[in-house]
Amino acid sequence: MTPRTITTPSLLRWPAVAAAAIMTVALSGCSSPDINEDYTDVEVLAEFESRIADSVEQADGFAGFATRERELTGCFYGEDHNDQGEDEDHSTATTRYTLRDEFTDGSAVQDIAAAFERHWTELGWEVDAWRDEQTGEYNSVTGTSEDGISLLYQAGSIVSLDAFHSGCVAIDEDPIEASEPIGDVPVGEDRFQNLSNRANPDDEV
Repeated sequence: MTPRTITTPSLLRWPAVAAAAIMTVALSGCSSPDINEDYTDVEVLAEFESRIADSVEQADGFAGFATRERELTGCFYGEDHNDQGEDEDHSTATTRYTLRDEFTDGSAVQDIAAAFERHWTELGWEVDAWRDEQTGEYNSVTGTSEDGISLLYQAGSIVSLDAFHSGCVAIDEDPIEASEPIGDVPVGEDRFQNLSNRANPDDEV
């Protein structure tokens, strides 16, 4: 599948764009939620880790991540945020890693973006590469697989790799297991937040 390249103004704020994209996926604009039946919340969080690990293996000289943040939120649906319902049996999941300061150098950030674009294209994912219209440098790269999982790499002031999914996933009967973060995240920089209807979040992670 050929990646799509999109040029954008230099002053566009990519973190805000990414947040809007994730929220758009999470909120279904109809009277019932869009359900992703391929995964439960436990399974999709594990799949995020697998795909992120596979992706960073393609980046030569990868020095590791600085933080990991995993979050479960409610499964909301409706025409807009002022008129929405919630499916209490389902949730949405996201994972974000930020890269260490070793990747604040522009060339390293751009090399990683190119590696991700190339690898995700080889996997047959739908890939969008957003580039600065003046410099041609990457602002972000997004890859989405057929099962609705997306990885979003942002090459802005904060360099990050996000994972999210389409629709809502079922809340599994099994607990969310503690897992070792990828890329030697320092102690104290690995966080999990449960804002969904999953029971006993404090006992799980």
